[in-house]
Amino acid sequence: AEHGIPVGLVASCSASAFATRPEIRRRLPDVPVFRLEPLDPGQLAQAVGGMLGRRPPPAHISRQLFDVTDGQPVYVEEAVRDLLASGTMRADDGNRVEWGGSNLRITYPRRARQDAQTILGEQPVLHRRVLEAMAVADLEVPLDLLAAGLEWDRDEVRLVAEQLVAEQVLRWVSHPRDRLTE
Repeated sequence: AEHGIPVGLVASCSASAFATRPEIRRRLPDVPVFRLEPLDPGQLAQAVGGMLGRRPPPAHISRQLFDVTDGQPVYVEEAVRDLLASGTMRADDGNRVEWGGSNLRITYPRRARQDAQTILGEQPVLHRRVLEAMAVADLEVPLDLLAAGLEWDRDEVRLVAEQLVAEQVLRWVSHPRDRLTE
């Protein structure tokens, strides 16, 4: 008789990668999926303090971490690991952390860069054109400005933008929905 041995598998991937790859769901149809929502800057600071077993980082450090991770828990963890590995951040025997001074520049985690390259590589040409125009214009771009820059009709840009929002590549940042951000 065979004896089953319970095995636990934990994996992470972006929501868009999971949604666009049906073979994962087909191979593992009964796997529970737990979505980790992005952290806001305050939650991020608390999470970093918890990871380090120390006080939360100063507000300017939390903001930089938020800016390079968009609050995504997996990216936050990697960014903190990178800071520790580089020696930029050092912990004392107490409850304090030395964060490398006022000139500290936190870089995008490697996994975030790889995920971005993968997502961009999978986008149709028209979607990439919208993303490229956004990168040139600013982090937050009014839809009218994006349409003018691309020399497209506003409705054409909105259609592509809505598809990119649905794929969680972009998000709307104002109401009514007239500004996008990466």
